[in-house]
Amino acid sequence: GPEGMLDVVRDWLPRARMPFLVKPNAGLPRLEDGRTVFPMGPEEFAAKTARFAELGAKVLCGCCGTTPAHIAALAKAVAGRPWQRPEADGPLAVTSRSRTVVVGGNHPLAVIGERINPTGKPVLTAELQGGELSEALRLASEQVASGAAILDVNVGAPMVAEAEVLPRLVQGLIGRVEAPLCLDSNDAAALEAGLWAYPGSALVNSISGEPGRMELLGPICKHHGAPFILLPLEGRKLPVTAAERLGIVERLVDKALAMGIPKHLILVDALALTVSSKPEAAQACFETIRHCRQAWGLPTCLGLSNISFGLPARELVNSTFLAMCMGSGLAAVIANPNSGRLMETAFSAEVLLARDPQAGRFIASYAGWKPGGEGGAPAPGMGMAAGGTPAAKPATSLGQAVIQGDKAGLSGMIDAALASGTSASEILNGELIPAILEVGRKYERKEYFLPQLLLSAETMRLGFDRLKPLLADASDGEAAGRIVMATVEGDIHDMGKNIVCLMLSNHGYEVVDLGTDVPAERIVGEALDRDADVIGLSALMTTTMVRMADTVRLRDERGCRARIMVGGAVVTDAFAVSIGADGYSEDAVGAVREAARLVGAARGCQSLENC
Repeated sequence: GPEGMLDVVRDWLPRARMPFLVKPNAGLPRLEDGRTVFPMGPEEFAAKTARFAELGAKVLCGCCGTTPAHIAALAKAVAGRPWQRPEADGPLAVTSRSRTVVVGGNHPLAVIGERINPTGKPVLTAELQGGELSEALRLASEQVASGAAILDVNVGAPMVAEAEVLPRLVQGLIGRVEAPLCLDSNDAAALEAGLWAYPGSALVNSISGEPGRMELLGPICKHHGAPFILLPLEGRKLPVTAAERLGIVERLVDKALAMGIPKHLILVDALALTVSSKPEAAQACFETIRHCRQAWGLPTCLGLSNISFGLPARELVNSTFLAMCMGSGLAAVIANPNSGRLMETAFSAEVLLARDPQAGRFIASYAGWKPGGEGGAPAPGMGMAAGGTPAAKPATSLGQAVIQGDKAGLSGMIDAALASGTSASEILNGELIPAILEVGRKYERKEYFLPQLLLSAETMRLGFDRLKPLLADASDGEAAGRIVMATVEGDIHDMGKNIVCLMLSNHGYEVVDLGTDVPAERIVGEALDRDADVIGLSALMTTTMVRMADTVRLRDERGCRARIMVGGAVVTDAFAVSIGADGYSEDAVGAVREAARLVGAARGCQSLENC
C-alpha cells in the first residue's frame, strides 16, 4: 500500500532528478472466504497516496485493489497542486544493480581497479581474442577482494571486436561481482553496447576534447544517466600546467552543460604526467584537483601509475603521490588495488582526513599490521567506498568454486580431480553437495542474496551435468525423489519456480517442470502418470494463488499420493494450511528441506487413502 512505499521514495529523493510515478495497491491484500480482499477504501487510499505529490511524484496511479472510485478520490485530493521537479543535488554516483559508490564530496576515495586491460597481459589478450572471459572474471574477483570499489573494464586489443566482447563481459561481470563498472574504450559503439547491457549507471572512460567526442558520447551518457571521466586533452599538445588543464576543463564543461548534460555526471581527470620528464607535473595535479573541487564543485580522478614512469621504487612514489592528491581533494584513483603499499596509504589517509569514523575501517583492516608489510591487507568487506561484501579471492577448490559461483573454473577443476583418481561420487558428495549446502546457509544468514544464490546454483548445475554420466555408470540411477513443479493457472511468472527447480535438481531430485499457467487437471495428471512424490506449486499474485486450492482438491479427489508444497511472493504458511497443502517454503533453500521431508512422507504411501 501507499504507506509501505513512502520510505522507498524518501530513500531515492537525495539523488532523484527525474520525474517519477507511484502506483500503490489499495493496502496489503488478505484472503477472506477464498477471495482476495484489499482493505483500503477510496478516501483512505486517496489521502495516503496524495502525500507522494509533496515528495515530487509527477504521476499517481492505483494498482491491485483500486477501482475507478479510488482514482476519482485521488484526483480530487490532488486537484490544483502544481508539480515541481525534484531538486536533488547529490554527488556523482556509480551504481550496479545492488551497490552504489558515491564519488566526491566528503565520501571515501573510490579505488577504480585497472587490471582488466589487455595491455601487457598476454593471457588476457589471447582469451579476449578467442572470446573467452575467464581471466577477466578472475581479475575482477581478485581486485574486489583487494578493496577496489569500481572496476575499469577495457577489452581493446588487436583482433577483438569491442562492440561484441564488451557487452558480453559486462554481462559476465554483473553475475560475478557487486562492484559497479567503469567502461573504458575509444570505440563509441562498444561503450553504447556496454551501457545497454549494464543494469546500473556505469562510469564511462572517457570524453576528451577530441573533435566530435563530446557531441557523440555526451548524449549517450545523458540518456543512460552514466557519469563520465572528462579528459582535459585537446589536439596533440599535452597540457602541462594547471592553467592549461583547467582551461580545457572549463571549455568542455561549458559545452556539456550547453548540451543539457547534468553537471553531476562529470568526473574530471586531473591528468597525471610523469615527473621524471616534467618535474612540475605533480604540482599541476594538486592545483587542478583543488580548483575543480573548490571553485567548480567537480570531483576529480587520475590514473596513478603515470606519475612514476621511468623511476625506481615506483610503488613508493605512487603511494606518496596518492596521499598528497587525497590531501588536495582527489575523489577517485585508477590504480592496482593489489598494491599493498597503495591500499595502506589510502586507508591511512582516510583516517587523517576524518572520513573513517573512529578509524573503524582502518582498524578492521590493519589491526595486525607490522612494519615490513606483514599482517596488512584490507579485510573482506572493508573496501573504502565499496560497501557490502566483496567477492572472495579466486577459488582454489571445487567447493570454493561452487560457493563463489566460478562457472569458468569449476569444469577444469573437475577434470583435474577425475584425472587424479577421485571418483565422481566423491566429488559430488565430498565437495559439491557440502558447498551448495553452505551456500544455502549463507543465504539464510543474509550473507548471500538472490544473485549469489542463483550463480552458485548454476555453477553446481554445470558440475552435476559434467558428473552425471559417470554417476549413472556407478549407481542404480535412483533419484532422491520425483517432483512435479508448476506455476498455477492464470500466472505467467516463473523466476522463483525456476530457481527452486534448479536447487532441487542440484540436490539429486528428478524435476518435471510443467512451466507457467498450468491447469490443476494437467498438474495432477502428470503427477499420477509419473508417480511423483511431491507437487510444487508457485504463484506470484494474490489473484492467482487461490488456484492452488484447485490442485489440492483434485489431488484428493483422484487419490494421488503426491504431497503438495506451495510458495511464491504472496503465499504464506497460514494460506498453505488453509487450503490443505502439505508444506510451504518462502524461498528455494527452504524448498529443498521441505522436499526432503515430503518425499519421505510420500514414499510411505501407495495412495492418499492409506497415508
